[in-house]
Amino acid sequence: MSTGPDFTGKIAIVTGASRGIGRQLALALARQGATVVGTARNLEASPGQGGTLSSMVAEAKTSGWRAEGIAARITDPADAKRLVDEVITRHGRVDILCNNAGHLVDKNLQEHTEEEIHQTYLVNVFAPLYLIRAVLPGMRAQRAGNIFNVTSGSGVGSPRPGQTVYSSTKAALDRITWVLAHEVKGEGVAINSWWPGIVATDMTAGRLQGDPLEMVEESALWVMAQTAANFTARTVRRGEFGTVYGPGLD
Repeated sequence: MSTGPDFTGKIAIVTGASRGIGRQLALALARQGATVVGTARNLEASPGQGGTLSSMVAEAKTSGWRAEGIAARITDPADAKRLVDEVITRHGRVDILCNNAGHLVDKNLQEHTEEEIHQTYLVNVFAPLYLIRAVLPGMRAQRAGNIFNVTSGSGVGSPRPGQTVYSSTKAALDRITWVLAHEVKGEGVAINSWWPGIVATDMTAGRLQGDPLEMVEESALWVMAQTAANFTARTVRRGEFGTVYGPGLD
């Protein structure tokens, strides 16, 4: 694994940072010099087996890196804004927003409950929108920032039965990425999305054979290091830096 770009002095918010890809990216950003604010619903509890927000922060601090945890319910617009406001109060700004938190219920459409459909859209679409809306004023004012949306090849790639709801949310987040980049064109904010592929996490356990979590770092950190001047309105697949699926700017 390469050492990766230097994020010294950057303030980063990472959602879903207690486990899986979010935890890995939070620790990677901290290792590369960023001050990372990880968020999840709880500090000391997790719905899966991948750890807690407090343990992520403790792991970072043991290594001498800068990390904090703030519990927030990002599917609530008021709490999403409260999270961002608290980070700005503590650190003065937000440089990177990593919208990683995701929700997947692998069922055919008619097997889904209304609550499952609603929750998948809340986590995968509405929460990123709420957080983006909260960080954009500061990023536009400083004319710099990187919004990094974790999406999925299932959104526009080959159909996977059982993922009608999940795939539609990831397609929506890719489209949000591309269109929003045009809304803030010329204002210094890079907005990109990233497909991690199949990775060994709680979400894939027992269903799919995934790559080790460490494999996600190189391409994710590369995208989060880009500026609006050279890379925005794009979607990158892990491991294929030259493969870009977004339309880019006109």
